[in-house]
Amino acid sequence: MAEAGGCGAPGWRSPRLEPVDDCAEPLWVTLGRSRPQGRPDVLLVIVDTLRADHVTPARTPRIQGHAERAWWPEQAWSPSPWTQPAVAALFSGRPPWALFPQAARALPDGVTTWIEQLETHERWMVGTNPFVTDKRGFHQGFSRFRMATDDGTAVAHARAWWAEPRRGPRLLVVHLFGPHLPYAPASPPPGAGPHVKDHFDDLDSIGRYRNAGDEARIAALYAADVAEVDAHVGALLDLVGPDAITAVVSDHGEELFEHGGFEHGHALWPEIVRVHAAVQVPGRPPLRPTGPVRLQDVGQTLALAAGVPPDPLWSPPTDVVYLGYPSKRRPPVHTDGIVAPEGVLLRGKARHVVGDAAALEARMARVDGLRWRGERTESRWCKVAVTAGEVLTLPSTVTWREHEPPTAWGPARREGTELVVHPTRSGSWALSGTEGAECRTERLETLRPLDSLELQGLRALGYVE
Repeated sequence: MAEAGGCGAPGWRSPRLEPVDDCAEPLWVTLGRSRPQGRPDVLLVIVDTLRADHVTPARTPRIQGHAERAWWPEQAWSPSPWTQPAVAALFSGRPPWALFPQAARALPDGVTTWIEQLETHERWMVGTNPFVTDKRGFHQGFSRFRMATDDGTAVAHARAWWAEPRRGPRLLVVHLFGPHLPYAPASPPPGAGPHVKDHFDDLDSIGRYRNAGDEARIAALYAADVAEVDAHVGALLDLVGPDAITAVVSDHGEELFEHGGFEHGHALWPEIVRVHAAVQVPGRPPLRPTGPVRLQDVGQTLALAAGVPPDPLWSPPTDVVYLGYPSKRRPPVHTDGIVAPEGVLLRGKARHVVGDAAALEARMARVDGLRWRGERTESRWCKVAVTAGEVLTLPSTVTWREHEPPTAWGPARREGTELVVHPTRSGSWALSGTEGAECRTERLETLRPLDSLELQGLRALGYVE
């Protein structure tokens, strides 16, 4: 029931929260009242890993120009910081935790997408992301589904299909991969190699690259990729013409060391879950709503504009954004980077910590150990130089990381109050409880096991098997 003094649409106002200033009716509510005239073509371009704040007139003139003529919410949020749950929400109009009853790396056969309901159209998709494939269920509803090795090839496939004799209206979905790792722009910025891995050979251990120059170089490569994908988006918009319904959407963003971490999937920071989304419907004026919009709402908007009737299973309109937990199977780079900060979820200009039942619990879960956080402590770690053949004597009170015990460096034994190591290789050893070079303080947490309900929630979000 709508709150008294709210925006008037059932479900649009949460009764527990204060009203926001922006009470403009959502476009998907407006579209639900009337079916479109005729059967227009539909283009959906998914730009993988595109941050909302990187869409600018200078860097992405075609994406920006499309958005300025479209329904373009200021706050568009992905329900998950990685691709599969996000695309599932976009295709279904429902949050991922409503789609994945068990740990899943695929779109379940029992999920009906709005694409399947668009029976009046020829429905084609060209994919580039290896996690969004026919083998993972994302071909559902498409008469043609093809994978491409790169964005240029994807656009070429789209052109070839579009040139075929027309049998009726068409839906074309193209998933572009350019801004995603390995950051391989055709024209690297000055001082940067062709792609990140020319210098950073182990991106899962990116935490070792704390040099500001390295971080700036990685960010420049990402920005160059974003600029290049803009041309591919422009080519697709030109292909379908001005009479088609067109949408340009990103599945998630990317952290570029703003919170001590890198890439996506590991956190719910706004840099990762705030996305670009713009839907242009011929004959409708531009609209720039300020309230938060979910990626599943974007899918609903596009479906309604194309003529799909509202689905009773769709998530109802709301002014509260829910985020699901990351699904990344590697240790976090930085402790603070594995969970959203308090108040990351936005409603208008206010901040609220809200979420689905699983996300509320899971936002404080550790990625690597499947344990809940408890009390935080601090630990100071220093690098100690190790030289093969030279005996290393340390206080017996020192501690070391579990994956790097003294025996990893050579024979070791305790002698009274000292630890004596006979290294067989050279390098540096991270120790706590002694002095050395390049010391830093880390936050640590006490941990407790997950219970069955908590595990069930994480499975529903596709995080654990």
